[in-house]
Amino acid sequence: MLENLKQVILNLEKSLTMLAGNQEVELLNHPEYLEAVKDVVQSIQQVTHSLKKLEESYREEEGPGRATDANNEKPSESADRILKIVRKKAEDRRASSN
Repeated sequence: MLENLKQVILNLEKSLTMLAGNQEVELLNHPEYLEAVKDVVQSIQQVTHSLKKLEESYREEEGPGRATDANNEKPSESADRILKIVRKKAEDRRASSN
């Protein structure tokens, strides 16, 4: 799921970047539209960067052997693996607060 989301975001980012560079489109002559497109592209880049950091963080926590396996897993396996980590952290927080 995380991989699918990242791919959608990357594809959207590429499309918007190409659109912003295409001066043949009449809307792009309006400064407000150009500014809005730039804001959207910047937001997508921030989300993509955050997702990459989050994924790296999860891989580092699992150790060096698991990080290689994570590159080869299916998106559903990746989502399950990340969900297990999140649940464990939540359980640890609950246990430490009691």
